[in-house]
Parts: sequence; structure tokens; C-alpha cells
Amino acid sequence: MIEFWYYWVSAAVSVVIFWNLPQGLKFPFLGIVSFGFIASFEPLTVAMMLAIALMVYFLHNRADQKPLFRLATKFLITVVAAYLFYFKYMPALASLFANGYDFANLLLPMGISYFSFKLIHYVLERSRGMLPQHSFWEYFAWVFFVPIFTAGPIQRFDLFMNGRSSTWDNQMAWDGLTRIAIGLIKKFVLGAICLFVLESLNYGSTGRLLNNLEDTSPLRVILFLCFCYLFVYMDFSGYTDIAIGTGRLFGLRIMENFNFPIFAPNIGNLWKRWHMSLASWCQSYIYMPTLGVSRSPYVAVFASFLVMGLWHAASWNWVAWGLYNAAGVAIYQKWTMTARKKKWRIIKTKAYSFAAYPLTFLFFAGSFAFTITHGEHGLYAALRILFRCFGIDI
Repeated sequence: MIEFWYYWVSAAVSVVIFWNLPQGLKFPFLGIVSFGFIASFEPLTVAMMLAIALMVYFLHNRADQKPLFRLATKFLITVVAAYLFYFKYMPALASLFANGYDFANLLLPMGISYFSFKLIHYVLERSRGMLPQHSFWEYFAWVFFVPIFTAGPIQRFDLFMNGRSSTWDNQMAWDGLTRIAIGLIKKFVLGAICLFVLESLNYGSTGRLLNNLEDTSPLRVILFLCFCYLFVYMDFSGYTDIAIGTGRLFGLRIMENFNFPIFAPNIGNLWKRWHMSLASWCQSYIYMPTLGVSRSPYVAVFASFLVMGLWHAASWNWVAWGLYNAAGVAIYQKWTMTARKKKWRIIKTKAYSFAAYPLTFLFFAGSFAFTITHGEHGLYAALRILFRCFGIDI
């Protein structure tokens, strides 16, 4: 975890220097400072990231003939995907084989998932001619911009370029500081309250819950999952608020990643509000291509959520998390399509609308049974927690 004070002192000094530099030096400064900041924590892994980022930019920009450009596109996507696969998924796969290579000491690079998905986006959109004209330093600053490097959002390059301000804007700076304050309150006040509630109700840890699961009432298990959901939302969205606010101080408009998902009226709408940059990425590069091949929105939904699950981690828990959410979205799509086709009036009633909000909240909270048991507890523990919500012991 990046030292809190180190981040803020570096950010404050960088903002002052950034706005006092000539226009042509702003993005070189931002890129170099960001890269240097990250490299001070992980010099070896960031050196590899630098090599891949440089390869993506220069190889793609030097391939001026169509056959070479297409070949470069395929090659670069393969390189980035192989890099992600090797560091994030090989340790999990190797553990399945007793005589496999020992990956136990392999260091997972910081921000590898966000870094890899950003580069795949860049390669694909550039191959389609959809990116604005840009310099190397604008690209470099986008790749390594510190506030979004470790935990996103997965900033699209065109939005990074088009949403910037070339001059200091007092209103933009005030918006940025306000957004940072909101993020800090979410992470360190509201998030802390959620943890306090979990502790005070003796829910403190997943292990403690599992050890006493048979003696824990279904209501208490449901509350445990609900507060886990609220804590992750406050912590993750708070980080995003800080990233967006910091970006504003540099005249950059970082894309939104959350839009009050806890108030979503259905699971389909929730996934337009939760981790929006990841959902948008999967819609563009997984859902639409899969839909074009399969002609089935349900196959496309399951493919998208499977990628989303594996994007988080290579484990059966995250695969199950993806399938759980995919099933919820697919069932909701089928339900609404059938209700409209048969003109069921229930979907237009106030009772239906009133019930939809808490049911959506509870359904998504249930998915956290898979995430909180990821690692030492495993998939069976997640299923035990979910079944216990209905008073069933397995």
C-alpha cells in the first residue's frame, strides 16, 4: 500500500510545479513523476511494465502499412495478455500440479489488471482509428498516471485526452478538493463505521463467522454480507473519488466508476452503476464481440461476467462470483422481456418498485460471500454462508 503521507506531499508539490511549467512540458513532467513514484515502490516489475508500454506505443506507431499494422495489433494484444496471464494466473494454475514450477515467490505487479486492460483498450481502439492525435508523453502520462494506476478506473484514452483543461481552473480545482474530501470521508469515516458495526455485532472476521455459522441466525449472516457490501462500496468508491479529485487538480477529468449502486432498482441497472469502467470495458471488448458470434445475449452476459470474475483473481470463488452475477442479470433480462411481452401489470405497480430496491441490494450483497472467502476459505465456505442465509446448513 502506498504510504498515505508520501502520496499527498508528492501530489501537492507536483500540482504546483505542473501548473508553472510551459505547456509542452506538462505531460512529460506528469508522466515521469508518475512513473518515478510507482518505480520507487516496485522498480523491477515497473521496469517490465515500462518495456511493454513502450513496445505498444512504438511498434503500433511504426507499423504504417495495413498488413504490418494488423500483425502488430495481434502481436501486442498477445504480449499484454501473456504478461497478465503469467503473473496473475500462472501461480494459481501451477498450484494444481504437484510437480509444476514453483511460482510461490512470483511478485504480482502493482496495478497489473488495470494496466493490462488499459493497454488492450489502446491497441484495439487505435487499430480502429478511434483515438485522437496524441504525443508519446500524453500516452505515457495516461499509462502511468498515479491516482488511477493501482485501483482504477480503467480510464479510456480518448476521455483522458478530450476531458483535460490546459489552464488552471479555480472551479475545477475546488471540485477536485471537494471530491477528495468526499472520498476521504467515505474511506475513513463511513468505511470505519461499517467495520465498527461488524465488530460490535461480533461479525469481525469471516473466519469467526464460519467457525460459528451453525449457531448464527440467517438474519445475522445477511447483515454481515450487507455490511461487507457497504464497507467495500465506501472503501472502493472513496478511493475513486480521491483519484478523480486528484485528477481535477491536474486539469484532468477521470471517468466515474460508481454511481450510487446501493440505490439501484434492479441488477441490470446496478451493473451500470458499480465498477462502471470495468463493466464498460467488458461490454465493448467481451459482450459485443461475443454477441456478434453467438447471437445470444445470455451467452454474452455469462462471457462478460466470467472475464470480470477472472480479472479480479484466478480462483474458483471469483469464477463463481461472475456466474452468480451473470445469472442474476440473465434472469432479470428474461423476466423483464417476458413481463413486457405478456403485459404483466405487476411491473408497473408501486409495490413492485418498492420491493425492487431492497431485493437488488440483498442479491448483490450475497455475491460478497464469494469475495470474502476468496483465498484461505474457498468456494465451499462461500456456499455455506449463502445457504445459511436461508437457514440451510451444508
